[in-house]
Amino acid sequence: LLQTAMRNRLGEPQILGLNAGASLAVVLLNTYPLFPLPPLLTPFAASFGAGALFGLVLLLSTAGRNRFDPDKMVFFGIALSALANAIVSAVLILNEDTLEELRFWLVGDTAGIGYAALAATVPTILIGLLFGCLQMPSLAAFTLGETIASSLGASVRRTRFAALLVAALLSGSVVSLVGPIGFIGLIAPAFWPRLHQLPSAMALLLSAMSGSALLLAADLLAVSLMAPVELPTGALTGLAGAPAFIWLVARKLP
Repeated sequence: LLQTAMRNRLGEPQILGLNAGASLAVVLLNTYPLFPLPPLLTPFAASFGAGALFGLVLLLSTAGRNRFDPDKMVFFGIALSALANAIVSAVLILNEDTLEELRFWLVGDTAGIGYAALAATVPTILIGLLFGCLQMPSLAAFTLGETIASSLGASVRRTRFAALLVAALLSGSVVSLVGPIGFIGLIAPAFWPRLHQLPSAMALLLSAMSGSALLLAADLLAVSLMAPVELPTGALTGLAGAPAFIWLVARKLP
């Protein structure tokens, strides 16, 4: 969804700041709760943080002579993610109780998730998938170029904004559940080289299922690699995702 809307194969929640924004929102709500937040609203709060930071990334990437620069978007995403993570670290250092509570969650881990937490995120994920599928016809026009897409009736600005909302909703929901597990969205679409040529609802679901399988494989490896010690799932995806990111940058994919 992000890679098609932003015309950049490096588009991924970890790289573009969505995971960092969601993590910052969750940490701030746990550390400084202004009011009791029901479990059903936690995914929406994380989604708001993801969308806010990614919106700032998009705003900065449109500054200057070019109206929109996909390459600048990646660099601003990395920079603002580092800033958000630094704020998270500072907040947690000043609050050891929250640090102990969120220690494994911050790395990204699927262990210890209860059915109540899972049930709280299912509605937002289903809503995100539904609206993501509805955006696919407009995104399919993007493959022909923004000028042709506009002539076919697809609003570039409105489609990008809708993609931002859907990506924020999906990313925030998952981060609130398992933490900021990164690079799944970068690696999963790479399994299907022609996936970007004709975006469709089936392509979106295929990418989602591929990401699920990849996360499951990383989780099984984290459990068995140093048994009986269990490694955080996010550590395994990071070890696989960092080389994949370097490889994609080296290839200079559009």
